[in-house]
Amino acid sequence: MALSCREQTVRIEEEVLQPMTQYVDERREDCRNEPCKWYMLCLNKLVCTVFWVAVKVVTWVATTVIRWGHRIICVAVSLVIGLLAIFIGNFDIIIQALKDLIEIVIDAFYFVLGALIFAVITAIDTAQIIFGIEKKRKLTKEEIEILKPIFGDSLLYFLIRIVEEPGILRSIDGNPRAFTIGYNIYPPVSNMNTLVHECVHVWQFQYSGSHYIGQSLVHQAIWGQEIYNWRNRIGEDDNAWYFLDSIEAKANFIDDIFSGGTFNDNNGTIDSSEGAFFTTQDSGVNEFQDGGTDYTVRANHAWNILKT
Repeated sequence: MALSCREQTVRIEEEVLQPMTQYVDERREDCRNEPCKWYMLCLNKLVCTVFWVAVKVVTWVATTVIRWGHRIICVAVSLVIGLLAIFIGNFDIIIQALKDLIEIVIDAFYFVLGALIFAVITAIDTAQIIFGIEKKRKLTKEEIEILKPIFGDSLLYFLIRIVEEPGILRSIDGNPRAFTIGYNIYPPVSNMNTLVHECVHVWQFQYSGSHYIGQSLVHQAIWGQEIYNWRNRIGEDDNAWYFLDSIEAKANFIDDIFSGGTFNDNNGTIDSSEGAFFTTQDSGVNEFQDGGTDYTVRANHAWNILKT
């Protein structure tokens, strides 16, 4: 069966864009480890970091253009080929092309809706800060140390804010649960599980802009709490997490790994503490099982995507 345009884009991201991103991040490590050069007045690290940031921005823009550009061109070409294929009695191509067209239109709708919500809440957020109604804090050093093994350098930790006094910006549907708009995480954030879940949304914002906001709002309005259930949605392929049709299910999958995953070292000791699955040392193996099903391979694939 031919891959859909979205699946083709994912293959490009995995085989081309992710390795490119990893290479760029490795250069950041070079900047960090570079010794002081006296002839540059020890500013070589700063110059290297500025250059890395510029390359990172260019990479992000290129990724966005490739992601959407490829899907649009793929859909257009598929529609043309599909129409021609009808004359020889082949309807599979045009059916898949129409599915791809519908999918990209829906994604565009989510993006626009999310952008409008983002703009409105950002305006309210700004006004509340000016009048002293809203208070935020940065991530603590301890929180970043817990999040780092999960997300690596893919999150801009210094931009993330925990809103402690949200004013009128409480949970959109009135339920006492946290939600994330851009880099702002609104309360209640009472434990690391919640923070991990919400930081997946921050990652989604960095990765695909306001799309996640629109999709979450529409899905919750239609299906309610069911959109958080990844067990009924996740496939059996290694990259099944990437193709989950709910951003809330994606976030729930990661925070369930955080709370339920384990790390088994070579001495037979099993670490089942929070975040144990995301242990980065090589002397052992991580595992994630749920309800008698082993999701380790899918969990590791999701983790690899999050880090890049």
